[in-house]
Amino acid sequence: MCIVIYLGFGVGSLIGSIVASVFGGFIATFYLMFALLIVSFVIALTIQLPNGENEAQLVVNH
Repeated sequence: MCIVIYLGFGVGSLIGSIVASVFGGFIATFYLMFALLIVSFVIALTIQLPNGENEAQLVVNH
C-alpha cells in the first residue's frame, strides 16, 4: 500500500513539473490540482454501495 502512495507522489511531482514548464509557472499546476480535486470530490459523492448490502453488513464482514 505504501508503494502506491509513494508512486502517487512521484507521478504527481513529475506531472506538476511538466505542467509548470509547459505553461510557464506553477499557477497552471495549482489550477490543474484544483480541477482534479473537484473531480475526485464529485466521484466520491457519487459512489454507492452495491445493491443488497448495507453498512452494518460491511462492518461485520470486514
